[in-house]
Amino acid sequence: MPGFLARYGGGTLVAALAMGAETLVLFLLNQMYLSTQESRALPVHYGGSFILLVFLAPLLVLTGLGVVLGFVLPLAALAEWTGKRVRGRDSWWWLPIVVAVACGALVMAVSLPLGAWRGGLGWWAGLTVFLTVPGLAARPALRPEPGQPGLWRAVTRTALGGVGAVALTFWAGVAAFSHGLVETYEPPALSHGAVVGTWSDGQGGTLRLAADGTATATGINRYEDEEPVECSGAGRWNVTGDALEVSVPDCGGLEWGSLGTPERPKLYTFVGDPDAGDLYELRRVDD
Repeated sequence: MPGFLARYGGGTLVAALAMGAETLVLFLLNQMYLSTQESRALPVHYGGSFILLVFLAPLLVLTGLGVVLGFVLPLAALAEWTGKRVRGRDSWWWLPIVVAVACGALVMAVSLPLGAWRGGLGWWAGLTVFLTVPGLAARPALRPEPGQPGLWRAVTRTALGGVGAVALTFWAGVAAFSHGLVETYEPPALSHGAVVGTWSDGQGGTLRLAADGTATATGINRYEDEEPVECSGAGRWNVTGDALEVSVPDCGGLEWGSLGTPERPKLYTFVGDPDAGDLYELRRVDD
C-alpha cells in the first residue's frame, strides 16, 4: 500500500504540474488572440485577465486535481493495461491512442446529438492533447523502473519544462507582435470627419450627425435597466477624446465608442451593465 500511494501520489503531482503549465500556455495564447479582436478596444476586456486568473486560482487547482484523478490517471492505467494485453508490452505512444479513443467517444456522445460534429472535431483534438501531455509526464512516477528517473527528478523535469514552455510562449508572442507578424487591434479613430454621416442600427433606427455639430435621432434605442426605449429628436454632438457624445432631449446624453475598421466603422454603446458585454451598435450607411 505505501508503494501504491507513493506511485499515484507522485503521478498526481507530476500530472498536475504538467496540466498547470498547459493551462498557463493556453491562457497566454488566449490573451494574445483577444488582443487582435474588437473586444480589446472595450473598457472591459472580456476574455479574462491575469487578475481574474489569480482570483480563480484555488478553483482552477481543485478542478485540475479533479481532471487528473478522474481522467488522466485512469486513462494512463487503462493504456498500460490494454498495451500489455493487446501488444504484449507497454509503450509511451500507446497512451495517446487510448486517450484519443476515449476523448473521441466522449465528444461524439455530446456533439452528434447536437448536430455539432464539426466543432466536435476541434474539441476532440484539443482534449486529446490536453490529457495526453500530463499522462506522459506522469509515466515515470506511475511505473518506476530501473534506469528511469525517480519521482523528484520527474517533478523537477516537469516543473522546468513547464516554466520553459510558458516562457517560450510569452516571448514568442512578444516577438510576433513587436515584429508585426501579428497586429494588435486598434479601433478607428473618432474624429469630426470620421463620424459625420448617417448611422443605422439595422432595425430602422438612425442617427444623423451633421458637419455643423447637429444630431438627428430617429427611432434609436436608449437603455434603462437593459430594456430598450425608442427615442427621436434633434440635438448636438461632439467628439471628446475617444468618445462621441450625443445630446438629444428625448434620448438624454448618449456616449458612443468606435469599433470595426476604418473602411467599415461602427459606433457602440453598452446595453445595461458593461460587465455583461452586450452592445448596441450603429453602422455607417452613407459611405
